[in-house]
Amino acid sequence: MNSLGYTLLSMLVRKPCSGYELKGYLELFWQAHHSQIYPLLNKLEKLGYVVYISENDPIHKKIYSITDEGKEFLQEWIQGKTAKPITRDEFLGKLYAISMIDPKRVEELFQERQAYFQKLATIHKKTLDEIDEQFGADLTGEGWESSFGRYLICKRRYDMDLAELEWCQWANDQYHQKFNNKNFSN
Repeated sequence: MNSLGYTLLSMLVRKPCSGYELKGYLELFWQAHHSQIYPLLNKLEKLGYVVYISENDPIHKKIYSITDEGKEFLQEWIQGKTAKPITRDEFLGKLYAISMIDPKRVEELFQERQAYFQKLATIHKKTLDEIDEQFGADLTGEGWESSFGRYLICKRRYDMDLAELEWCQWANDQYHQKFNNKNFSN
């Protein structure tokens, strides 16, 4: 089983979900496509680690729930050694060659980056507000335990979004100072 399969099981501990919901939750910390998620859910179902429960809705979406066997399997993974995080960021690869990039393109790169992380910050803040509304700002409302992991990850992402926005502003300022470009429209 790959790490994504285990992660899907982890997410199903919180509540039964559709593949679409799982993809949305995964976006907090993992890049995965539907083409990866659904085959893994089918494999987990064949192995007996998840079952699909029918939902009485007009689109007949599959809602997956973790089984007791799935929880045992997940526990074994949780007890094992954690792999080092993988980082891949095309923006940083481009920025590494900043000395050869046209100043207008540098501005575009920073603007694109800031717009992206501002959008993420807005989404993550909304999720945090929803969790606060559901369980209270101090997370003491009934059933808070099942959403605590999601809260921790969402808070981390939100803080990282804000830190990235701050770093972009700092890096852009550094670029302007060091390269002393005259062609900027600040």
